[in-house]
This record gives sequence, C-alpha cells and structure tokens, in this order.
Amino acid sequence: MLEMPTIEDRALPAVFDRPFFLNQFVSTHQSLLLRSPKGDLFADRVDVLFKGVVAVKLVSKLQNLTVREASSEEAASVAADCGAEVLGGNGLRIFMLDGGPSSAYVVALSMFASRDQRHGSNPSPLLFDVDGEPVPDEVFLRYG
Repeated sequence: MLEMPTIEDRALPAVFDRPFFLNQFVSTHQSLLLRSPKGDLFADRVDVLFKGVVAVKLVSKLQNLTVREASSEEAASVAADCGAEVLGGNGLRIFMLDGGPSSAYVVALSMFASRDQRHGSNPSPLLFDVDGEPVPDEVFLRYG
C-alpha cells in the first residue's frame, strides 16, 4: 500500500517573503506549480501547487508571494474576465496572488505548499500524481 504524505491544514493568507516564478503548468492534470528555488539567499526550496485549475492570470515572476481569498469586488472582476460559467464549478475558489507588478489570480479547487532541500531542477513532491510516488515523510501544507 502506498504511503501518503502528511497534510497540515493552514488558513489563508499564505505569506512567502521570497521570489517565485511560474515553474510548470500541466493542463492534463489541471495543476499549476510556482517555485522559489534555494540559493544564496534561501537555504531551502518552496513549491506552491494549485490543483483543479480552470483559470489563471499571472506574470511569470513574483518578487514575493502572498496568496489570499478574493474580495467580493475582485471576485466580480475575475468573473468578468473569465465568464461566470467558468466560476460555477463545485468547490472552485479564487486565489489572489500579490507580489507582482499587477493583479494576479488562480481559480482552482485547492492550494498546497511544500518546503524542502532539493535543487530547483528536481521534480516537486507536490506533483507526485504527475511525476511519481510521494515521499512518505513529506509534509504538505493545504491552504483554505
């Protein structure tokens, strides 16, 4: 039997005071991965994964990242952007992404984050359904 990682629930907003970039979008899995690699300023790597993605407005690099729930005004603006029918799916949420030069959002079912010591080119443990089996001792943070 496959061991699954530990999942800890967290509340939004999620604040990451470090730069992120768009790392991977897997349309067949409706997954969007943002990554902040380890390097001179950071001793670890942080991945943020959105699952069940149906709409995205995003620049490729964010100077820092705060993910929060959309206000009612922002939700109306997103509905105008993508159409109310896109937002009509069960459980879909509008995640606003602050930290770039303009407003950004991801409409998705869920958001997860992980922190590890891997190098930037290594696959994300959050994409275990795409890249392979999860590492059982991983701890994933689920936001919502």
